[in-house]
Amino acid sequence: MTPALFTYSAVFVADGHVRRMTFQARDLAEATAMAARWGVGVEGLAVPAADAPPPPVAVPLKTARVMLGGVSRGQVYIWLTIGRLARMPDTRRVLITLESIDRFKRKAA
Repeated sequence: MTPALFTYSAVFVADGHVRRMTFQARDLAEATAMAARWGVGVEGLAVPAADAPPPPVAVPLKTARVMLGGVSRGQVYIWLTIGRLARMPDTRRVLITLESIDRFKRKAA
């Protein structure tokens, strides 16, 4: 008899963006061992697509600089200070919201 397989989700970073993947394993111990071999972190049992958390809504400062045309770090901080860009609240790292980057690009065009 084939043992029951559970679907687990894992998270990793590729090119500065958070990616999620799902895979099947017999139990959490096997899922953790597989994830360690692949260099990803296990989030836990996968939730159905309708209940899945939304994709990240913010990017790190370095990625935001590239998205804004290669501007300097200081310029991004100025735009954050005067309200042209928004950062994710309650985070230690500076994460710029994708919504504010899109809004900024629309106004600049």
